[in-house]
Amino acid sequence: MGKGESPCQTRFMQQRRMVPTTIVTIGFAENLFVPRIVILIKISGKYMKIESEDIDVESLLVSSYFHVPRFQRPYSWDDENLIDFWNDLITNKDDDYFIGSMVVYKIAKQQYGVVDGQQRLTSITILLCVIRNEMEALGRNDLALGLHQLIERKNRENKDEYVIKTESSFPYFQEHIQKFGHPELEAEIHSEELNLKNAFKIFSSLVADALGAIDLDTTISVDMKIENKVNKLSELRASVLNLNLILVTLDNEDDAYLIFETLNTRGKDLALADLVKNHFTKNLKSKGSVDAAKLKGSMPFPVEIDFRRHAA
Repeated sequence: MGKGESPCQTRFMQQRRMVPTTIVTIGFAENLFVPRIVILIKISGKYMKIESEDIDVESLLVSSYFHVPRFQRPYSWDDENLIDFWNDLITNKDDDYFIGSMVVYKIAKQQYGVVDGQQRLTSITILLCVIRNEMEALGRNDLALGLHQLIERKNRENKDEYVIKTESSFPYFQEHIQKFGHPELEAEIHSEELNLKNAFKIFSSLVADALGAIDLDTTISVDMKIENKVNKLSELRASVLNLNLILVTLDNEDDAYLIFETLNTRGKDLALADLVKNHFTKNLKSKGSVDAAKLKGSMPFPVEIDFRRHAA
């Protein structure tokens, strides 16, 4: 087993060439009230269930906790990634903008391991932390604490728990970014921590520029400037929380890595990936707000698949 790998990940990497390439859908179900679809697939005699739903960031963060294992790719967004994300956020602030897919597996009730999408999820959390801190600086602790509930909140045992828990960047990410208050633990700074620090710096600068424009606006009275800044932060908060994504959920870590580690390396025909992507988005579109035209090939797993619809 390689350093930092889970037993199941190592096992699947070793068995990669032994898994048949054909995945056949034997079941399909739609929920008439929730933008969610479920398919049942068969790989080498084993059946697996994949759930996919259209969800916004606020609903995602308020309902679950996410664990990013140590063997996942460390946080690596650079200035270009961060500024592109910010520009998309500002340009599409009045839309339910689609930001791609996220793949997770179930650990326990409301607890999920992240297979894909950790870069976006981490970046979103960093931006929310910046907005939270600015709200506090303007004297709106009520709004800051409200937003912090999407970053850290009480679990069912009444213990504080971060919504996103990362192993590779612990304790820097938790203590120096997520934490509401001064850090209590020192953290060694390596390449991932430098990227996290840079993301926080970039987002802080962009938010400061947006607020600074209010100070420079001579048409706004001094008494109204703070209120306008709070409103601007509230608009930014809404833009982030209204972002949409497709959440793909598997029942366990074994299934997740069997599908996404093994099959993704096979270089399947792009047309097959498009078939899966179009199937998911066609059915999600009829009940959610995701714009299929914005997907741009973002479905996470190219597979050979034969869909057979079953009446509910």
